[in-house]
Amino acid sequence: MPISKISDGPCPEIQGAISVSADLVPGVLEDAAKAGIKNAIVFSSGFSDLGNDMGRAKQARLVEQAQALGIRLLGPNCTGVVNVHTGAACNILPSIVDLPMVQPGTEMIIGARLDPQFGPMVVYGFGGVWVEVLKDVAVSQAPVGRNEVLAKLAKLQLYPLLTGVRGAMARDIEAFADMVVNVSRTIAANSHWISEIDVNPVILHDRGGVAVDALMAVH
Repeated sequence: MPISKISDGPCPEIQGAISVSADLVPGVLEDAAKAGIKNAIVFSSGFSDLGNDMGRAKQARLVEQAQALGIRLLGPNCTGVVNVHTGAACNILPSIVDLPMVQPGTEMIIGARLDPQFGPMVVYGFGGVWVEVLKDVAVSQAPVGRNEVLAKLAKLQLYPLLTGVRGAMARDIEAFADMVVNVSRTIAANSHWISEIDVNPVILHDRGGVAVDALMAVH
């Protein structure tokens, strides 16, 4: 039978998952405490992820409320939790066991940051272990054009790995250039609240590529 409030449920819960508009989260959290919930995942966005003082203050109040209610909070603006060993998931994404495995390819990196002197900048090149050992990357001011990215990639030490050496399959360099352009446009257009973007690695294939891990920092 449908219920309108968590506390109307038939029995106490162990963990709650909250996915409502930001303004409704405090009320749901209060009701969760009445139901005996001690752990809660807040999927809702509209807090510090907004990148402004209002959002940060709203999140601070939510954290204070959770502490006062005795609820351990994961979030807000959280996609959930995954146990990588068992595949068990409580999130808004598919279970990790249902996600496709990324095929091997060439590991690349795209990074962008707001430099205090030069403004938005984008770094791109070989990622994974390559970036740690050789630092074989190029730098451009953001936003950057596709032709500039392609030209600078061609000057990198490991560039032959992308064109296919000793019979190896060539990589989709143009697709990677498009990714770099899009990341550069993102930080250039949103530098008032985004301070850094890190996409590493991008697994580049003969057709397209996949961003395996990404991180974005805000002011």
